[in-house]
Amino acid sequence: MRVLFVEDDALVRTFGTEILEDAGFQVIEAANADEALALLHQHRDIQVLVTDINMPGSMDRLQLARHTSERWPSVGVLIVSGKVRPVGNEMPPGAVIIAKPYRPATVVSEIRRLQAS
Repeated sequence: MRVLFVEDDALVRTFGTEILEDAGFQVIEAANADEALALLHQHRDIQVLVTDINMPGSMDRLQLARHTSERWPSVGVLIVSGKVRPVGNEMPPGAVIIAKPYRPATVVSEIRRLQAS
């Protein structure tokens, strides 16, 4: 399964990628929403988007999550956040949110659950 991992902090992005690759996922990394959108257009086999909410660039990751859900409804969306807690209609349909700091096993199990649905 191919996962797009979006994180602007290079150390967190490297750590997250290692966790996902160790779990058997193929991971594509992006540092911001603009890179993520370009990768979503290039790689039609992305099955899950994992993204934080706060980031610099043309859109925040909640906007990225909504856009992904609307444009690519087959792509599961997992949002991780240490500060922001979107509620109700702020969340894209079917999206899942988990709090930072997170346990690696939680991220892996949520990705598998999203891919299965």
